[in-house]
Amino acid sequence: MDDKGGLVMVEKFKETQMEGRRLLHFGIAVCTLLLVMVICHAEPVFAKNFEMDLDANKVTYTLTEAKSGSVIFGEANTTGYIYIGQKPDTFVVKNDTDKVIRVGMYVTTESPVTLTWFADFGPSLMSQTINRSESAVITGQTAKPGEEVSVQYGYIKEENKNVKTLPRLKVIARITVTDEPVYKTVVKKEPKIEVTKMSADQAGIQVDVNNGGAGVRGVSKIYVYKGSKKIKTFTSAATSKYTFTYKAKGAGSAKYKAKVEMIENKNDAKTSKAVSPKANTYSLKVSTKLSDYEEDEIKFVTQSLSYSGNTIIVKGYTVNTMGADLAYPFYAYASYPGKLLYQYRYPANKVVKKGIHKYTFKVKNVSVVDLRHCGINVK
Repeated sequence: MDDKGGLVMVEKFKETQMEGRRLLHFGIAVCTLLLVMVICHAEPVFAKNFEMDLDANKVTYTLTEAKSGSVIFGEANTTGYIYIGQKPDTFVVKNDTDKVIRVGMYVTTESPVTLTWFADFGPSLMSQTINRSESAVITGQTAKPGEEVSVQYGYIKEENKNVKTLPRLKVIARITVTDEPVYKTVVKKEPKIEVTKMSADQAGIQVDVNNGGAGVRGVSKIYVYKGSKKIKTFTSAATSKYTFTYKAKGAGSAKYKAKVEMIENKNDAKTSKAVSPKANTYSLKVSTKLSDYEEDEIKFVTQSLSYSGNTIIVKGYTVNTMGADLAYPFYAYASYPGKLLYQYRYPANKVVKKGIHKYTFKVKNVSVVDLRHCGINVK
C-alpha cells in the first residue's frame, strides 16, 4: 500500500470515529431526555374511571358500563405505582351501572411483606404474608347500583423487621356483572290493620307491617286510607306496629285499608283488605276456680272494659279466699303508657263474699281511648 492509500484509510477512520462519537453523544442526550420525561411524569395521569383522593387516603374505580372484567390498581398506566406504607391504603370499586355486580379483590406485592387486610364487613386477612402470588381479600362481594366495595390494608413495622425496602403493591379487582334483581322482594304479605270505633266521628287505628324487613328504620312507607282517601303516612321506624287516632265526620263507621311500600322499589308493595271498625272493648281471660288463687287474700280481677259515652264499665270478679265473708276495701285501676285511665276503691264497709263472684262497677268522666291498642294495664 502506498502513502496515498494509507492517508485515505486514516481519514476514513477519523470520520468513522467522529460519527461514532456523535451517535454516542446523541444516544446519551436521548437517554437523558427520556429520564427527564420519566421524572417529570412521576405524578401519574390516571386511566379513565380511576380517581385518587389522598385526603381520604383512597383510590376509586367507577364502573360505568355493565361489562365483566378486571381492573388493576397500582399499574403504571392506571393509577401509577403504589408503594406499601404510602398513600393510598384503601381501594374502592363503585358500581355506577344499573346492574348488580360481584367484586373479588386480590393483592400481590413485588417482594414479601406482612399485611392485614380489611373489607367492608371487617377483617379479612390477618397478618398474612403477601408476595407475587395473588392473595384473595374478598372473592365475591355484591354491589347494587350506587353501592361500593372496598378493601384497606394495615402495615405494622414490628411484623416486617426484615423488610428493608417497602415493595410495590397491586390490587386486582375482578368484576362480574350479574342478572340478579336489583331489589329483592321484601313485602311478601299484606299488612294488618285494626280499627276501633271510639265514637261516631273518631276511630283508633293500628297498622302491623307484618313483614319483618319492611319494619327496618327508614326503608318503607306505610299508608293508611279511609276509602280511597289517604289519611296518614308513616316512615318505618324500627317497629312493626303504628297506632294513631283519626277524627273526621263518619270516622267511626268508615272502611279503612293499609299499604306498605318499600322506598327503594315502589313495586315492592302490598295493600290490606278494607276493614270496618270494631267495638271499643278490652277483655282478659280470668280463672273462676278458687284453687287458682292464693290463700288468705281478697281482691278484684278485671275481665273486661267498655264505654258508655264518657263512662267506663268494668266487669270482673271479686275473689275472697279467706274462708269467710269480710268487709274489705280493695283497690282497682287501669293505666296506659304515661297516664292513669281510672281508679276505683271498693267501699270499706261493704262485705266481700267468700269465693268468686261477678262484680261490675262504673267510673264516670273517663277519657275515651282506644282500649284495644293503647297498651292498657289493669290492676
